Amino acid sequence: MGRRTGLAIIGLGMAAKPHALALQDLSDRIDVRGVYARSAEARRAFAQAYGFPEADDIDALAEDPEVDALLLLTPPNVRQEVMSRFAAAGKHIL
Repeated sequence: MGRRTGLAIIGLGMAAKPHALALQDLSDRIDVRGVYARSAEARRAFAQAYGFPEADDIDALAEDPEVDALLLLTPPNVRQEVMSRFAAAGKHIL
């Protein structure tokens, strides 16, 4: 089997839990490279709850060559800036 797909997750609210559970089940194919929320406390709690690495810098995630795609789970009014950063870095956006 080839390299697992690298995934960044931004937005860790209510919609994130079912995604996290599914990604745990897909861990043989998906490598969550970092999870981000504006709140450091929320990042830490989510990362610990699901065993994913915590990220404290959106730009570092966007520039990480191991991140192939972004799972964007933020409210609609804050998506444009994040999408632009990841699109400029050549990442797929879900």
